Amino acid sequence: MKTPELDDIPGQREAKEMGEMKDLAGRLTLSVEEAAAALGISRSHAWRMVNRGTLPSLRIGHRVLVPVPDLQEWILEARIRAASDPKDEA
Repeated sequence: MKTPELDDIPGQREAKEMGEMKDLAGRLTLSVEEAAAALGISRSHAWRMVNRGTLPSLRIGHRVLVPVPDLQEWILEARIRAASDPKDEA
């Protein structure tokens, strides 16, 4: 009999993601992979956004990091843009 994977159990993926989000509290930077998980997007999409300059990032040596304050500001700006989008007014 196959052992259920984490994603097969209802609510387990969400619980795991919430635990990961708590682990990020107090951090100054996130890896691109951690930022992707926090945003709920794939790693490859996050890397495309970093390479295009649409997701805030900085390079320290060979590491590419996403500053948490910049990410929070980016999310706020995206929410403001979405709220003022005339397509939403119908």
